[in-house]
Amino acid sequence: MHNPKILIVEDEINIRMNMREMLLLEDYHVEVAADGDEGVNAAMQTSFDLIISDIVMNKMNGFDMCKILRSHAAYAETPVIFITAKSENELSNVDGLGKILYLSKPFTYDSLLAKVSEAL
Repeated sequence: MHNPKILIVEDEINIRMNMREMLLLEDYHVEVAADGDEGVNAAMQTSFDLIISDIVMNKMNGFDMCKILRSHAAYAETPVIFITAKSENELSNVDGLGKILYLSKPFTYDSLLAKVSEAL
């Protein structure tokens, strides 16, 4: 099997780069985007096996980005992990977004890898 390609969409550079480094250590192919607009653009240029996204970002939030990506056949079934400081029962915007998993902030290396493994 190929090494899965993962897109990280996160507006906080430290979190974005830390996640990137963690996943590179596990031999995943990783690209990053700083907001939902960049995430959509990256996804339209390359095919990803998994998208990890913050929810609250400038320009376009994670929910809106996911809705746009889900409208494209290539991403209709792609798993998404939302990173959030909210509890799952506060997340009511996910109807119709397909397979969604959550990773609570702050997270550990092990919890990130476990969630990625579950998603893939």
